[in-house]
Amino acid sequence: MPLRCLLIVNPQATRMNPSARDDLTDILAGLKLDVVDTTRRGHATDLARAARREGYDVVLTASGDGSANETVNGLLADGVADDVPVFAPLPAGGTNVFARSIGLPNRINEAARLVRDAVTAGGSRRLGLGVVGDRWFAFVCSFGLDAEIVREAERLRFGAGVRPPRMPAAAYITLLLRQHHRTDRRHPALTFDGTGGAHGESIFMAFVCNSAPWTFLGDRPVAPSPTASFDRGLDVLGLTSLGTLPTLRVVRQMMTARAPLTGPDVVSAEDQHDLTVRSSRPIAVQVDGDFLGMRTEATLRSVPAALPVPLLTGR
Repeated sequence: MPLRCLLIVNPQATRMNPSARDDLTDILAGLKLDVVDTTRRGHATDLARAARREGYDVVLTASGDGSANETVNGLLADGVADDVPVFAPLPAGGTNVFARSIGLPNRINEAARLVRDAVTAGGSRRLGLGVVGDRWFAFVCSFGLDAEIVREAERLRFGAGVRPPRMPAAAYITLLLRQHHRTDRRHPALTFDGTGGAHGESIFMAFVCNSAPWTFLGDRPVAPSPTASFDRGLDVLGLTSLGTLPTLRVVRQMMTARAPLTGPDVVSAEDQHDLTVRSSRPIAVQVDGDFLGMRTEATLRSVPAALPVPLLTGR
């Protein structure tokens, strides 16, 4: 009997258009496929939650990381259990960190064929995920400058009420430089406390990573915590300086290191099952590229074996 599959399409995603949508439905034709477009922010969460309750075997997204994160939160809204559908994020966005992190190529039709073959064969594996408050995240939750950049990018892209095409890379770099200049680089606000006595203080920004990388620059991975993995707890990296030279030094390590970052301007902890981040002032927080808001305290935890994804062979 064909597997019952729901494909959630974000029609505003960078690589999505009617022709691309038709190609996907052709590739997935061997599955018992239903296709639905999202029409608003948060819609993917509602669709995914309904899909679990209606007994779908597989849920796919054709989107970027934002709609993929919404879908994960919908699938897990009623908790971790055996009835969670297998999930795969097909890479239709600009960066597609989650899709690439689970081994999918950054070409959507090739990824769709691999997923189709994997779910038809019946293989799956379960990923550990992170939770901040009641929000699930697949690869990162960050505090400070990184989240401020996400907030400003969302303001520019969503400010008119209609989602425009992806922000060009040059505009994003300009935004990064502008926000780095605007952020408070004199008064570190963050501290963290974790399992096993892990502790950090006098931190300007922090990355809490559930996998590596944090993002990609083209084909090059950028990883604050290069050894972070879906198969263990959370890794945290804090920056104790946002001076230009220290920041450039850390960014260089993120683009080249294969081991945890070291140096006078970083503090880190690995394999954290519970973590509390506090700030002396309201500070920006984002998950998987979605701005969460301003917080003075956040509790994070690692949840093992939370989400089933296809077991990709030959990758």
